[in-house]
Amino acid sequence: PVIFSHSNARAVFDNARNVPDDILKMVKTNGGVVMVNFVGWYLGPRFDQTSYKDVAHHLDHIKNFIGVDHVGIGSDFDGVWFSTNGLFDVSDFPRLLMELLENKGWTEEDIGKLTSGNVLRVMEFLNESRST
Repeated sequence: PVIFSHSNARAVFDNARNVPDDILKMVKTNGGVVMVNFVGWYLGPRFDQTSYKDVAHHLDHIKNFIGVDHVGIGSDFDGVWFSTNGLFDVSDFPRLLMELLENKGWTEEDIGKLTSGNVLRVMEFLNESRST
């Protein structure tokens, strides 16, 4: 499986770093995960005005397009000189997760997969592959 560790959905915002839908289909086929980052210039055209709601939109597109088993959080807090509105550090994760639960229809099980389950699944697969 492939992990896109810091990419968003190109269908939501057209940026070369973001993953196009045809590649998202391949990620689903191989059991991979796209981990959405919080960097404004990958979220929308007005990078200085992006917010946690833009991040939620990217996450929701990926979930709805290829399934909740293939989406994760990449954040990219290290090395970024500014923050997306409402996501200044990890203490703001609850704001993002509540947006998904309350306004996007995600379940608590979905949130568990997003926050750790999907990446751990891929890592376990890779670890098992090395042992055989």
